[in-house]
Amino acid sequence: MMAANYDSDDGEDDENWAEGRPRRRKKLCLACSVLVVVVCASIAVAYALAPQSDATDENSVMGSDGAGPGMSVSGDRAGASVVSGTANPSGTAPFHAVDANHLNQTCSRDEVETYEGYNICKDLCETAGCCFYEKWDPLSCLKLHMHLCDPYIKACSVLNEFPFSQVQSVSVSNEMVALPRSAEDKPELEEQREQDDGSEGIWQ
Repeated sequence: MMAANYDSDDGEDDENWAEGRPRRRKKLCLACSVLVVVVCASIAVAYALAPQSDATDENSVMGSDGAGPGMSVSGDRAGASVVSGTANPSGTAPFHAVDANHLNQTCSRDEVETYEGYNICKDLCETAGCCFYEKWDPLSCLKLHMHLCDPYIKACSVLNEFPFSQVQSVSVSNEMVALPRSAEDKPELEEQREQDDGSEGIWQ
């Protein structure tokens, strides 16, 4: 009788174990499926963020010495001078969009021909200094903000046609820049020099 009971208990255990095995398989499959989904989602997120990180690294800077409107440098874009414009690592524009008509008027040839107009145009162009670097330059924001840079590039190129050294009738610190004496002044210069040191006239 006891042996029969043991056999009965063993049979029940075998049946329970056989029934539990499919349940464990289902749980294991479910856990594996969840793990696969999590891994795939992580890979997708990492892949989506990778291009943005590359662009940020390429354009991030810590200070700058470079070319911008006013000073010609071999290989740079139209318009150039030493500026402190830099690309913004966050991807947002480091300067505000400007009205193209206002920019074109400020940097027109008539305005830039004067000392004051030249400096006003130069100051305005320097706000977008990062636009004047080549696309591959770490200081450049041209690739990220071409639509904002385009008006500056077109209008500020006039600064190369009127470099500061060629601007006439300029006033610096309220003192007029000395211009070369004309040929009409030569006799007066000769007479003055003869009186000073008794030398012969220098003008023939």
